Amino acid sequence: MRNCLVCSTEFKPVSSQVKNGFGKYCSIACSSGAHVGSNHSRYKGEYTMGGYSWKNTGKNKRKAAHRLVMESMLGRELRSDEIVHHINHNRADNRPENLELVTRAQHLLLHFPELLAGRAK
Repeated sequence: MRNCLVCSTEFKPVSSQVKNGFGKYCSIACSSGAHVGSNHSRYKGEYTMGGYSWKNTGKNKRKAAHRLVMESMLGRELRSDEIVHHINHNRADNRPENLELVTRAQHLLLHFPELLAGRAK
């Protein structure tokens, strides 16, 4: 018996699958990635993608958790031109004290300070 790598369901793989290095998934759906994110049976409304936490905000709508935290801090929705910067550069750290609201230009300079140095020449 084995546990599926995707959903942890216990299953008995076919012997030919094991011999050929397969037999890691309980079903075609798990092996094809059909149970990823919101399609997964253990999905609780939050998932991680690209290092950022995402939350469901309604039917077929999601929002980055750091943007939700900043909106809560400000008491309003963010505009599309407002960027939430992670001060310690850890995308998973959504504590209010680690977030700051910046413009796109400010955000670029925070990540690429050499851009400002290049303009001084």
